[in-house]
Amino acid sequence: MIELGTTDFDFWSINTDPASIFRYSQGLKQRYPSRNLVIFAKRGDCDDIACWEEGKPGRIVVINDFADNGYENAGEYDDFQDWFKSVIDTMMKDWN
Repeated sequence: MIELGTTDFDFWSINTDPASIFRYSQGLKQRYPSRNLVIFAKRGDCDDIACWEEGKPGRIVVINDFADNGYENAGEYDDFQDWFKSVIDTMMKDWN
């Protein structure tokens, strides 16, 4: 997707800047110290972010960033394809 330049999907956008990913992931570590999260996408209309999490290989976790610790889980997907399908489904609903 990144190689094709396809990174914006209505509400969601894929983060392609390594420095930004690093900075954001460091902030996540401060807000949620018991988790090791690496952000790869952000939703523009709320504080939801999509991440990979250590110990959950291949799975995608959606975090409601800035929520109180323990209340941040907003969803989880088996893999990138399942998460991406939900992004496309949400985008299509918005267009109808």
